[in-house]
Formats: sequence, C-alpha cells, structure tokens
Amino acid sequence: MEKLIESDPELARFVAEMEQSSRMKKTAEKLTLECWDLCVTNPNVSRFDGKTESCLVNCVERFIDSSTFIVKAFSSRAQQTLSSSSDFADSEMIYDDKFSMSELPKAEPEQKSSFKFW
Repeated sequence: MEKLIESDPELARFVAEMEQSSRMKKTAEKLTLECWDLCVTNPNVSRFDGKTESCLVNCVERFIDSSTFIVKAFSSRAQQTLSSSSDFADSEMIYDDKFSMSELPKAEPEQKSSFKFW
C-alpha cells in the first residue's frame, strides 16, 4: 500500500487530507467532551445561561491557545534540534578517553505558559 501511495501523488495527497480530517474530528470530539464536562451543569435546558455560554467560549479559546502554544513549542524545539545537529555535524571534535560536557550544545531554559487551560 505504501508503494502505491508513494507512486501516486494524488492518492498520497488524498490520504494526507483524510488523515488531517480524522485528526480534526478527534480534536473536536475531545474538545466537546472536555468543555461539556467542565461547563455544562444542567444539560436539560433549551438554552444555556450566560455563565455556561461564557465558560464554553473560554474553554474553547483556551484549548485553541494551548494547542497553538504546543505546536509552536514543538516546532521551535524541532528547529533547534535540526540546527544543533547540523552545527554538531559541521564542527570538528577530537575524541579521547575523556568526554567533555562543554562540547555539548547548551539547552535553552523552558518557557512557561502564562495561561491556565482548566
């Protein structure tokens, strides 16, 4: 199956779109369940009150903010890793019996998020 996908760009694009659609549906389902459990105290009403509506809106916004933050953090880390590995590969190192920690790239301190998800 993989060889068929690799040889047919249109099929590969279709499969990628279906996988993305599936991920989006799973995310929406998780978001719905999490926010519903957190915010809706009385599901037997025809219309939500202002407090419930506000809670749902805030929950969705925090979920989106958190997802965006995580994607950016992983992307940044991946870029740093690629950059570090190319710097590491380009540099000359002399190997001997003693390993110096100063030869390792220094990790940047982790950034803390300023918002709370739940």
